[in-house]
Amino acid sequence: MGTFALLLAVAATTAFSVFCLVADLALRQALQAGGADDASPMLIWAIEHADGIAGLNLVLLVVYLAGFLIWRRGSRSMLRRLVDDPEAPLRHWSIVVWNLAIVASVLITASSAGSDPRNLDETVSALSFEALRWGVRSVGLGVLLIGIVQIRGQIRRAVAEPRVPAPAAPRPEPAPIAYPPAPATDGTRPVRVLEPVPGSEGLPPADDAFWNRVRDAAAGADVALLERTGLQAYGWKLVPAGGDGAEVRAALRPGAVVTAFTESPSAQAPGKKYKPVAADEYHGFLESGETGAIWYQPVDRFRLPAFLGRAGSSGRWALYPVEDDAALRAVVPAE
Repeated sequence: MGTFALLLAVAATTAFSVFCLVADLALRQALQAGGADDASPMLIWAIEHADGIAGLNLVLLVVYLAGFLIWRRGSRSMLRRLVDDPEAPLRHWSIVVWNLAIVASVLITASSAGSDPRNLDETVSALSFEALRWGVRSVGLGVLLIGIVQIRGQIRRAVAEPRVPAPAAPRPEPAPIAYPPAPATDGTRPVRVLEPVPGSEGLPPADDAFWNRVRDAAAGADVALLERTGLQAYGWKLVPAGGDGAEVRAALRPGAVVTAFTESPSAQAPGKKYKPVAADEYHGFLESGETGAIWYQPVDRFRLPAFLGRAGSSGRWALYPVEDDAALRAVVPAE
C-alpha cells in the first residue's frame, strides 16, 4: 500500500509539472505575439491563480519527497530482516537520473533569477528558463516512476530468494570429560540419544503405518515431505507418484519431524486472482523446471507477494499453511 501511495504522489507531481510546462510555453508564445489578450481560457486561469499554483507546487514537492524517503527507509528496514545485503535491491539507475534532474532544475532556477518582469525580453527569457526547468523536472519524475516500479520488483525477488545461512563460527573443542567405566552389557548396541527437534513433542513415530499412509497419498501424484531437523532447519523431499517412499525414509535423520502434505505441488503459475488458504505463516515449496532442484522458503504475509512472483517462473511450486490439519506428521525413530 505504501508503494501505491508513493506512485500516486509522484504521478500527480509529474502531471502538475507537465501542466506548468505547457502554461509557461503558452504564456511565452502569447507575449512574443504582442500580449496575452488572445490567450486561451486555461492560460488566463493559470495567470489569475498563480499564487495558488505556486502553493500547490510546494505541497506536491513536500509530499512526494517525504513519501519517497519514508518508502525507501521502510523498505531498507524490512530488507535488513530478510536479506544479507539490504542496499542491493534499492539500487537503480533511475535514482541517479532523478537526482541529476533535481540538480539541473536548481541550476536552471538560479540562472534565471533576477529578471525584470517589466522588461518584455527579460520576461520571455525567464519563461524559457522556467519551461526548461519544468521539462527537466517532468523527465526526472517520469524516470523516478519507472524506477519505483522496478525497485519494487527487485525487492520482491530479493525477499523470495532463499537465504543462504552464513557459515557457523568455529567453536573451541570442549575439554575432555572423564566418564566412569560403563557397566557390563549383553553386547547389544547402545541407544543413541538425540536432542529433541522443536515440534516433535506428542507426535507419533514415523513407523510402517505412517509410511503406508504416505504411500497411499502418493498413489496418484507426488507428495511433498518436509523434514525439520532444528529450530529453523527445514528441507523438502519428494515421494514420487506410485512410490513407497523407501528411499526418502532411509535418508531421514533420526529424531527429525516429518510432515507429508497430501496436495501435490502445482506446475501451473498462480494467477492474479489466486488467494492462498488464510494463514499467518506458510511453508513454501519451489522446484526448478531446468534442474529439478528444490528450495524451501518460509513465507509470511510480507513475503507472500514475492514468493508468488517467483512461483510463476519456477517449474513447480506449493504453499502449505504451517498449521495444516490435513498434513501427516510424525517423528523419525532413533532406531
